[in-house]
Amino acid sequence: MTDYAKEFPAIDQKTTFDFNHGRVEQRKYWLYDIIKQDFDPRWDETAFKSLVKVQRTRINQKNAKISSEVSYYISNETEKEGIFDAVRNHWSVEVNNHLRNCSKINLHSER
Repeated sequence: MTDYAKEFPAIDQKTTFDFNHGRVEQRKYWLYDIIKQDFDPRWDETAFKSLVKVQRTRINQKNAKISSEVSYYISNETEKEGIFDAVRNHWSVEVNNHLRNCSKINLHSER
């Protein structure tokens, strides 16, 4: 899939900026149509339709350290509206669940 993102044009893209926690974070999103792509037969029931590439670049405002990462998401949705927000919100759900589970572990470890 990463090759697909290099070889084919995106059907939509978006750039966002966040200024939180002493850092600037830029997110670049690209949406690719993958309906006609062939997948391994084990994925036949998933009906993959789109690939979302996200490049995150963070600048720490205190020490000017720059970090960057790229993530890929596969979806069975084709709606352009809201798919980038869905990817962003999915990440916050995972982080919140992780923090909640860590809190439970710490609370129970004090017994």
